[in-house]
Amino acid sequence: MRGNALAIVAARLGFVVAVAFAIAASPLGAQERKPAGSWQELKSNTKGSFKRVGDKVQRYYADSPNLQTAVEGLQAAINVVVDSGSGEALPPGIGDLATILSNSPQLAKRALDDWLNNKIIEAISSGDRKREERYSAFRSCLRGDCADLNAILNPPPKPPPLHSGQLERLQIAPIEIFPKEVNEGETARITVALKTYVGGEVVVSLQAPGETLDTTRCVARDLTPGGTTSCAFNRIFPTAGTFTIKAFARDNRSDDSAAAILVVKKKAPALPPASSANSGRLSGEGLELIWNVSGAEVGERFLADRTWQAKGVITGQSVRFWGVLRASVPPRLTTDSGMQAYISGPMGAGKKEAKWNGGLGAPSPASHEMPFDLTFDAAAGQPVMVVASVNKVGGAADLLAISFQFMPRK
Repeated sequence: MRGNALAIVAARLGFVVAVAFAIAASPLGAQERKPAGSWQELKSNTKGSFKRVGDKVQRYYADSPNLQTAVEGLQAAINVVVDSGSGEALPPGIGDLATILSNSPQLAKRALDDWLNNKIIEAISSGDRKREERYSAFRSCLRGDCADLNAILNPPPKPPPLHSGQLERLQIAPIEIFPKEVNEGETARITVALKTYVGGEVVVSLQAPGETLDTTRCVARDLTPGGTTSCAFNRIFPTAGTFTIKAFARDNRSDDSAAAILVVKKKAPALPPASSANSGRLSGEGLELIWNVSGAEVGERFLADRTWQAKGVITGQSVRFWGVLRASVPPRLTTDSGMQAYISGPMGAGKKEAKWNGGLGAPSPASHEMPFDLTFDAAAGQPVMVVASVNKVGGAADLLAISFQFMPRK
């Protein structure tokens, strides 16, 4: 695909830029002008930046029917240079882009300037500093200053290797991740090892999802030529999925990058006790829910909507629901947490409730505990519901919950 694109650029620029501008300015070009058509045809056939040239579109077609094709060819060549970072990616026979831009007709310069301005804005919006600088170099050349563009098109020669037969580029070894598969909310250790052939200082940075527990950048100094080093990064992954881990390193001669895949599995929900006793405990990843029920019999439990549910029968004059909810986070991690327990009649009638919401981790405590003890008088012929839940959101996400409904005994 890239070869075809460059072939198109070469065809456009090799013929169109070198010939179309010349024909448009020559007497022969004036004699061979083609009718521009109606304004509606001009508007529908005009692309990109030419829609913003406004009232000069008619004159542009009258002056040179080949000009639009020439400018589109220049846009294609500019994109090739911006994507690659140098003029080396251009096919042979294109010529000096800086000279072509400087000698372009004024209407072409105006259209290109408008197009480049929008490309610069797009690069700024996406935070791509390199693309912003490269598009800006082309725009400066259009306005008469081609120094930055010539530096891109004609980069200085690479320094010679240290000595014949020795590799000169920094090399990153395959990224190591331990463990290779983790559950959501767990931590993985990512190790980046490398070798430098020039020594001195090496900077390593990491791009990865999740929350960092230490740093995303490390610097190794005073390395000897041919020396090796490694950096370790610890990250917690709060959500499930398949993620790409990227590492970047550079010394004073070259840079390198590497990537690896990490699978974060959905954590299996905590299972309630297998027995049918009126008490139980759920736990997992810093959350704990301990519950007890009296005055009712709890039936078989099932999981639905991430909540353990059950139906049962009221056996006494009142139903008591008590226990404790707990949440905690590891060191250097912060999150928000919520805890709730209530007992009620139908449609929330006579609801009794205990609730807490707050932060976990600095500056708040790393853990919180909420006991609860609720009693509800069962009205004749009316059901009773008990609900309890504890969750974490933000840096670490999880939920434990139960919801039991007790019907009057027939």
